[in-house]
Amino acid sequence: MGAILAAGRGDRIKPLSDELPKPLLPLLEHPIIGWQILALRELGITDVYVVVGYLGDRLRAALGDGDRFGVRLHYVEQTTRDGLAPAVGQLEPHVAGRSFVLFLGDIYIDLLDLAPLVELRAEHEPSADVVLAVSREPDPAVLRRNFEVLLDAEGRVRAVREKPAVVEGDLKGSGLYRFSPEIFESIRRTPRSELRGEFELTDAIQVHIDRGFVVRPAAIAGRDWNISAPHDLLALNLEMLDQRQEDRFVAGRVAPGAVLVRSVVLAGAEVATGAHLENCVALPGARVPAGTWSDTLFHRGGALVPVGDL
Repeated sequence: MGAILAAGRGDRIKPLSDELPKPLLPLLEHPIIGWQILALRELGITDVYVVVGYLGDRLRAALGDGDRFGVRLHYVEQTTRDGLAPAVGQLEPHVAGRSFVLFLGDIYIDLLDLAPLVELRAEHEPSADVVLAVSREPDPAVLRRNFEVLLDAEGRVRAVREKPAVVEGDLKGSGLYRFSPEIFESIRRTPRSELRGEFELTDAIQVHIDRGFVVRPAAIAGRDWNISAPHDLLALNLEMLDQRQEDRFVAGRVAPGAVLVRSVVLAGAEVATGAHLENCVALPGARVPAGTWSDTLFHRGGALVPVGDL
């Protein structure tokens, strides 16, 4: 089975998250969570549990029963707001003793191939109780904003460190996991973190390791993106456009005389005559007026510029 954590408020991506939960923010023709659901389906997973909270009614309305993605979606309401570990813990009654693949709801992995999570589990059965998707990250500053994965001499995970002050290696966790049901007892034993006063999923995994369970890394093909701020959403849409070797993606309305260069106009957006867009993304509900615009993210409330280094 599959699971996606989609209950967070997304404060760092405001004002975009004022109207949409972060997992519904669009990446070309699908929202972030849609790409995750499709990746799970490619693994043969047809039952997916979505943990919802903030604006959960909009997630339910947008995704429905999952039929258009070829899966069955089930919704679990998050009852507490004290960290990712308790959110995962709420899946226990639904897992019924099965292993499951888990996404964090604001993660996109380019060229998704989840097979290593399953194959590694099968290859090392029963020793690989947990499998973590990881990627190489040479920039310590990026690792300090995410979580670091440290290995022992045999290539097993010996430590996971949330937002480490001092970086020791170059492996970054990618927000994608395979858990066996034994993880729930480790979640119950996890204390609040000193970092944020929450029950961290990384701490629960460390408790799991300390209890003697084997955790292994799996390299997933492609770069992973954590959609944390508006400039991440702009940059990723443009990156996906480049990968398709296309200069534009238009699902909205573009008036005659408007010019698009390496730009995205999503369904529900409108671009006026006389607008010249370069390296821009117009989100649903945006109204782009005449003028010259570059490196700009348009949303229902206006334009965000500049939105960061691309």
